Parts: sequence; structure tokens; C-alpha cells
Amino acid sequence: KQSDTIVLMGDSLARGVGAKLEQQSNMVSTICRPGAHIEDISKELSRMKDRDDRHLVLLVGTNNIKREGSEIVLSKYKSLIDESKRIKNRKVSVVGIPRRVDLSRFHNSRRIGVNKSLKEMCGAMNVEFIDYEPVDNKLARDGLHLNHFGQDELGRKIFQHCKRF
Repeated sequence: KQSDTIVLMGDSLARGVGAKLEQQSNMVSTICRPGAHIEDISKELSRMKDRDDRHLVLLVGTNNIKREGSEIVLSKYKSLIDESKRIKNRKVSVVGIPRRVDLSRFHNSRRIGVNKSLKEMCGAMNVEFIDYEPVDNKLARDGLHLNHFGQDELGRKIFQHCKRF
């Protein structure tokens, strides 16, 4: 299989997770845009070419959750999923916004609600949803990013998920 059979695309969370995935398999490539918002990844998707043997995995949204309301975030996810369907992929999967410890209770509640609605949206749009809720010892000191253990855990979870397809 080619190195871009599984493509992980996303914000800074994708960097470490992608590195772990690439260590586990030579079928994986990563497109990481640190600081990216959902709409930035949508633009990045518009530059991709059709590949009917590619499994596209999207890991983004953590930079949107603090600044935007749930409805706005969900509308941006809908646009992202629509854009992912404009290009030919074998499968598209979306990773829910992972748990963070640097969020207030209000923002964490919003994140949980967005993930619940996003999971339903993905089901309705024939896109897979990957839920990941890291425990504290899987998070880096900044409370946002994953440490090596968290990156490895999410990488394995994504790989096991993609293997089914």
C-alpha cells in the first residue's frame, strides 16, 4: 500500500498522533496545520486530488471550541464533511474533539455537546466518527495537547478503526 492510503489531516494534535501512526505503518501520511481551525482544514481539503483507495481521517476543532458557539462549530463541521465528500475517498472518518483539562466547565460542556451532535451528523452523512476521551495522564502539561502516551493511544485507535475498512 502507498504511504497515503491513510491520511491524517488536522491541527497541532495531528502532528504527534500522525508521527505515531507513521511509525506503526508505512501506509500513513500526515498533514498537520498547527493552530488551524475547522475552516482552515476545509480549505486544505479543497486542494486534495481524488483517490478512491484513501481513508481520510480528520482531527480538528479544538481551536474552535473556546471561541465559537456550538451551532457555529457544527456548521463548520458540516462544511468540512461536505468538502471531504467533494473529493473521492474510500472512506472519511472524523475524530471528535478530545478532552482537554485547560477548558472551563462551560467550554467542556460545549465540547461534549458538539461531539454528541457531531457523531449524529457523521452517521447521517455516511462518515465514520471516532470518539477519544484521554485521561489526565495522557495529556501534556499544557492541558490541550496529548503526551507521547496519548498520541500513541489515539494513533492505535485510529489505525484499528481504519483497518476495518
